[in-house]
Amino acid sequence: RDFYLFYKMDSCVEKIKTESFAQFCLPLDNQALLITGNGFISIFSLTSGEELNSFSTSLWTYHALLSNDKRRLFATSYGGLLELSFPELELVAVHGPKTTCSRLVLSGPLNTIFFSSDDKIFALDLETFAVSPFVDGHDEWINSLALGPEELVIFSTGDDSKLMKWDATSRELIGSADLDLPGSSMIFQPKNERLSVGLSDGSLAEFRADDLSP
Repeated sequence: RDFYLFYKMDSCVEKIKTESFAQFCLPLDNQALLITGNGFISIFSLTSGEELNSFSTSLWTYHALLSNDKRRLFATSYGGLLELSFPELELVAVHGPKTTCSRLVLSGPLNTIFFSSDDKIFALDLETFAVSPFVDGHDEWINSLALGPEELVIFSTGDDSKLMKWDATSRELIGSADLDLPGSSMIFQPKNERLSVGLSDGSLAEFRADDLSP
């Protein structure tokens, strides 16, 4: 329950105590940190360790991000994609299927959040709040999403040992590659336009972002 912080900041507290198991942290600025976990979303001061605001829920909450205007917080959970006002942390809506949602990314140019639920990817338009599914691609749980060049491409990987590339505008699959093991995490490196994929055994595989070749 104690969430330890490792920040290169002279004024940062060494430890923040959460009410339950902590799952994910999102730095808000040099003074505050948002933490999600088992039944809560909370904002903590990085200088005092004090809880500044919180939202309680019966659901596990996972990844979280802020909208472009910084007025809304979106968090994946056991029961769908949660939308909360920010910084008040009051529930506004629940989007998408009422099943476990795990990963999400925000495309600024498209003003759209892309999130995974089980083996599928969904798009939430932040102007109309319409939710639309991608075509079928993965056969098993999706573990990670990443935005590609100009935030107009999405990469996904999961328990089916597949790496997939999607057109974020058309929602169509435009490339795929087989992995030796299930993919657990992923990051796009814009400097050299390569994709680093963490595998289930702790190893790292790298691919070109344009054609998914090693």
